[in-house]
Amino acid sequence: MFSLWSELHIHLDTRLQEGQLIRFMTQYLGRAQGQPLSLTISVHSPKRFQLRLPALRDAQQFMNWMFYRWPLISTIRHLSIVSDYAWSDLLDIQHPTKVAELESLVLKSSSPPNGPAPHGSLGGMWLGKGLNRAPRLRRIKLDESVLGDNPASLSIPWSQLTHIFLQEALPAPNWILLLQKCTALETGYFFVSDSFLHQLSGCQTQDHATLRDLNINFIETTPTSLQLLRHRRFPNVERLAITFLEDNELAEDLEQPFDLYSHYPSLSDLALFSHRECPLDVPLFLQHNPSLKTLRISIQVRHYKKFFRYLSLRSPSDPDESKGVLPQLSSLIVQISDENAATALTGRYRAHVATMIRSRTQKAGNTISPIRYFRLMMSVPDNVASEFKEILDTFQEVGLMYRVDNYLDGVPPLAPAIDTMDF
Repeated sequence: MFSLWSELHIHLDTRLQEGQLIRFMTQYLGRAQGQPLSLTISVHSPKRFQLRLPALRDAQQFMNWMFYRWPLISTIRHLSIVSDYAWSDLLDIQHPTKVAELESLVLKSSSPPNGPAPHGSLGGMWLGKGLNRAPRLRRIKLDESVLGDNPASLSIPWSQLTHIFLQEALPAPNWILLLQKCTALETGYFFVSDSFLHQLSGCQTQDHATLRDLNINFIETTPTSLQLLRHRRFPNVERLAITFLEDNELAEDLEQPFDLYSHYPSLSDLALFSHRECPLDVPLFLQHNPSLKTLRISIQVRHYKKFFRYLSLRSPSDPDESKGVLPQLSSLIVQISDENAATALTGRYRAHVATMIRSRTQKAGNTISPIRYFRLMMSVPDNVASEFKEILDTFQEVGLMYRVDNYLDGVPPLAPAIDTMDF
């Protein structure tokens, strides 16, 4: 019963005077009787909706009251603020706030930013001051233009955070510095640029022991992008998602296997996303990952044949197969990401899928696990999708579960957006 009063979403509006709002918040959340409190505040500028919404000064006054004079601020567990205003303007925090029970913080901009926050931004400085007294804080999700591009330099309790979702683009060395401070981090979602990557040359590889789930979004793709994945060893990462936001150049000129396994020995779930062209040699990147069970990938039609032929086992009894062809793979999700799929996915392309699945659903012995789930995402005529389903139907009797998703208006992005990530 009391939990009904533990969550409150406020839209700041001049129709409710500050005194009324203060009394309303205190009375409403006061009924929770000790339940964990969750507060969401939306602050929109008048220009956005053309309504009688508060001006910046009014919003500042309310925030100042909430952080410094509201008795219940010390009992808030989860705080989320959505704002049109710059954070350094909205929250003029000069002293530590008493947020002793705060466990999670979300700061989201509801309007496009004017540009990236400068190094050592005021937004990041006030956040550091405000979180000095947040001993229970474990999770943060922050939009760009909040921290600046060197968050490790801020007085934020990084060492106690277990979940970090940052939309700010971080130069490679600054991302590495941040990881060094996040000694308890379990889940990380980051945007990283290759800027100043050369500064990492000669740095000794170190372990990050606590991380389990890592999402990296490469802002630009250069021949050295993937080197960043080898500047740290993540012995306990089980899920790794890599997204290429641009397709400028090959991520790395792979002439031999990338050896992802030596840096991610516990990896069981790998996702490779690209908005257009996947800028790497997928087979060479995937080789020698003996523990990988789930693969999610977006590919173009011109790489389709090579990809499925790579995954097709020549002989399940061949001992060499267990070394380089993902012997534990049981779940495969493939997105055909380009517009040529509608005319290019002819009968011989469907045969490549059938050959791969047939080779992985045969009795494999002790070294290779059979594939159990296959999902195909594409944008093709209905008759083409139906032909794929007919082929996959024949493998149900050997235990294959499948799904064919056909999007007539284009395939939606497969990469996880920051707003859809579990928090």
